[in-house]
Amino acid sequence: MDKQKQETIDQAKSILKGAAATTEALLLLANQLTEVYDSFIHSGSIPDFLRKRFPATLPVKNGVEKDWIKQYVDTRHEWLSQHSKKILQGTIYRTQCFKNEIARDNWALAKVPIVANGVNVTD
Repeated sequence: MDKQKQETIDQAKSILKGAAATTEALLLLANQLTEVYDSFIHSGSIPDFLRKRFPATLPVKNGVEKDWIKQYVDTRHEWLSQHSKKILQGTIYRTQCFKNEIARDNWALAKVPIVANGVNVTD
């Protein structure tokens, strides 16, 4: 892996560590934090209209973390894949990566490699 990619990964890890302490939903697993981070950099938030499309309760309100994030990822993936703006349809590789890791039961993102948009991430 070249130095620039490694620096980008290191920077993302650093940001996620900071986000862990502040995320509104108190999501603790790495996969959940990464999805929340992706939602904020991509959409500016976790849109309320998406939250209303699935029944899981936020962990901070005594919901189950894995249930909430799985339902959110599935809902976000479906929304992006059907969006009227073709450019947003092209971003589902991001949610697909999360879906793949959920299917692998890789909640801590400790099982490597993780394939993100065709790139093997090993660290």
